[in-house]
Amino acid sequence: MDVTAVASQFEHEDGYVKMKKRVKEGALIVDDPNSMELEEMITNDKPDLILAGIKEKYMAHKLGVPSLMIHSYENGPYIGFEGFLNLAKDMYSYIYNPVWKMLEFEESPVENDESKIIAESIETPDKAEVGK
Repeated sequence: MDVTAVASQFEHEDGYVKMKKRVKEGALIVDDPNSMELEEMITNDKPDLILAGIKEKYMAHKLGVPSLMIHSYENGPYIGFEGFLNLAKDMYSYIYNPVWKMLEFEESPVENDESKIIAESIETPDKAEVGK
């Protein structure tokens, strides 16, 4: 599994530093992305699955990408050993659900220009760039 982007809302700088250490080189780290940024990330990355909240769920579905609500009030729980098994089962069922092959989706109006920067760099206390 490759993580192409991570986002958070109300995260502190040290949280973004931890995120950067946990993802591969080239993964996008975004602070509180808006709808336009989310649509551009989904259109450019074409992920198999999005783990997110309610804000991203329906946009992802409109773009033909399954979205698993990672908050435990819809599915889950996703904590501990049993929680990880629940998460793996839910991820599998969302990715391989046959409905995604039956539906037709319109092309996104967002330009697919890889050179656009979706998020600005975040400066950490030691001036390291986190967002790139």
